[in-house]
Amino acid sequence: RAQSVLEAIYGAYTLGRDAADAGGGAGPSDSGLALEALWLASLAAQLLPRLAEAHGLFALILAGEARRRARRAGDGGFVPIGLQDTALWDSRMAADCETALRRAASLGAPGRFQIEAAIQCVHLDRARTGLTDWQAISVLYERLCHFTPAIGARLGLAVALTETGRSDAADGVLN
Repeated sequence: RAQSVLEAIYGAYTLGRDAADAGGGAGPSDSGLALEALWLASLAAQLLPRLAEAHGLFALILAGEARRRARRAGDGGFVPIGLQDTALWDSRMAADCETALRRAASLGAPGRFQIEAAIQCVHLDRARTGLTDWQAISVLYERLCHFTPAIGARLGLAVALTETGRSDAADGVLN
């Protein structure tokens, strides 16, 4: 049942994040559901300390919240992750994300949430390095596709492969 609980928490986060983004995400009331989901993910990681995916989910939500202020432009338009102003990212949440992800990895049971969080951590590292490691992202998306061959995972892999100069391989991912 724990996996179902984690999926529900992530679903609540996604709904809250999308609602906050649609409203500009400027104030605390805009992101109430997302912040409640963050709290629930934290609680799940505390109550299930040996469940790697609980820590992975917590890391994933932290990564999303770390970038919240940069996801929308002043006019409300969506800003792709590669164009987001990293100065707007919350460095404390990004560090907490990495800590949670390391804890998950130490448990030796990889899963979807951990891999998605790892992808986000690679993106977050751009705030430190100024670069996005697309090779690492493509490897992570390949692993994610083994856990969930959903169109979003395959599309992410195709983008990562294209960014690494392997557009020929990207074509086969979506077919």
